[in-house]
Amino acid sequence: MAPRRRVSRARALAAGVGTAPAYAVTRSAIPREPAPWVLLVEDDEAVASALQFALTIEGWRVDVRTSGEALLAAPVPAGSVCLVIDVQLPGISGLAALAELRRRGSRTPAILITSDPPPATVRQAARLGARIVEKPLIGGELLDAIRAHLA
Repeated sequence: MAPRRRVSRARALAAGVGTAPAYAVTRSAIPREPAPWVLLVEDDEAVASALQFALTIEGWRVDVRTSGEALLAAPVPAGSVCLVIDVQLPGISGLAALAELRRRGSRTPAILITSDPPPATVRQAARLGARIVEKPLIGGELLDAIRAHLA
């Protein structure tokens, strides 16, 4: 039987012996694009918290704002972004805030969330290029709409 050759730890690591599986090393070496943003505008703290949790689990970065004024006051994050705006906000409504963003030249995809929207709201949302998802937000309709906009 041939004598065993001693190999230094550095040489063994360089050869991949005693390291994590190759897929783990390869996987971490793949450059990743930053996760897309969902800019959520919702004044109800419980709804905002629940949505933020669900959206984060989906892998999206979430920026929560509590009013139409807050949406208009701060810049929209750069990169891939989808707006999710409650129609019924205190102060400036979600529709009015989105209309102002459009007037400023923003073409950021938008989803409006509301319950039982009147026909005038549906028409105005369509003119602004926004989809309406009705509350209660049960099932995956909102997530599917966001995925479609961020695809």
